[in-house]
Amino acid sequence: MENNEIEYESIRNEIIAMEEIQRNLWMSMYAAYVVIFALGIEFTHYLFLTTYIIVIPFQAQIHRYSWSIVKMATYIKVFYEENENNKLYWESFQISDVYTEYYNKFNKNIISRISRTGALQLSALSTILYITCTLYYSFDNGKFMVVWYDMILILIAIIALVISFILNKEYGRDFRSELEKIIQEYKKIKIIEKIDEYKMRKGCWRSCG
Repeated sequence: MENNEIEYESIRNEIIAMEEIQRNLWMSMYAAYVVIFALGIEFTHYLFLTTYIIVIPFQAQIHRYSWSIVKMATYIKVFYEENENNKLYWESFQISDVYTEYYNKFNKNIISRISRTGALQLSALSTILYITCTLYYSFDNGKFMVVWYDMILILIAIIALVISFILNKEYGRDFRSELEKIIQEYKKIKIIEKIDEYKMRKGCWRSCG
C-alpha cells in the first residue's frame, strides 16, 4: 500500500512538472521567435528561415509532453481509480469523457484556435515574409530575377511550413483510438501482476502450511 502511494505521488508530480515545462516551452518559443524576427527585419530576411530551428523542435517537444501526460493519466485511471471503487483522481480528468466534451467545445472558439495553432501561425508568418521579401528584392525592371539558391530556400520554407502543419494536426487529433490501446495494454499488465501476486501468496501459504 505504501509503495502504491509512493508511485502515485511520483506520477502525480511528474504530470505537474510536465505541465509546467509545457508552459515554459511555449513562452521560450515565442520569446526566441520574436528576437530572431526582429533581427530579420533589422538586418536580413534570410534570418526568417532560422525561426524554424526554434519553432519545429519546440512544437514537437510540446506535443511529446502532452502525449506523455495522457499516458500517465491513463495509468492512474487503470491502476488506481479502478482499484479503489472508481475513486476519481484529478490527473485522470485529462482523459475523461467530461473533459474531452468540454475540450472539444472549447476548441471551437476563436481564442482557443489561435492558442492551439500558435506554432503553425509563427511558421506561416516566417514563410510568407521570407517569400515576399525574396520576391520583392529580386524584382528588377518589371521582372522577377530569383537566383537558384533563393528558389531552393523558398522550397525549404514551404517544406518547413508543411512539417509544422503536420505537427499541429497531430497535436489536435482525436487520441481516443490510441488511448484505448494503451488502456488495454495496461489492463493486461494489471492482470499479469495479479496472477503473479496470487502465485506468490499461494506459494507462501504452502510453505507456511
